[in-house]
Amino acid sequence: MVEFPLFYKKMLKLLVSALSVSFILWAVLPHFRPILSGLILGEAGGLFNTSFLARKVKKVTEHSVDHNKGRTQTGFITRVSVSFLVVLISVHYSQYFNLISTLIGLLLFHFAALSKGFLYILKARKSRKLQRED
Repeated sequence: MVEFPLFYKKMLKLLVSALSVSFILWAVLPHFRPILSGLILGEAGGLFNTSFLARKVKKVTEHSVDHNKGRTQTGFITRVSVSFLVVLISVHYSQYFNLISTLIGLLLFHFAALSKGFLYILKARKSRKLQRED
């Protein structure tokens, strides 16, 4: 599990750069502001959820490595509550935020992490295959 901090740093860079691009597009394209505002709101909620989940996963791993017998939790209720709050804000202020783009922003980083994880697995398998051939 040595590569997890490196993976988290790469994902954090991706998240912050996507959020920055969204802010720049929001400033440059005034006709698409409700869509981009919803995307920014969803990305902010997704960034919080992703960071929170990464911290919880780190705690759970440390807890299991130390062989503690107490319960550990992954913060599911907190992440769902944040997502619900973001969607509630988007619905309540629908003149400023687009609901569909908010949902896309919420899920964007989960799909990015999933695809990056699959690419990492494929890369690791390929490197192991090359090592066996040597």
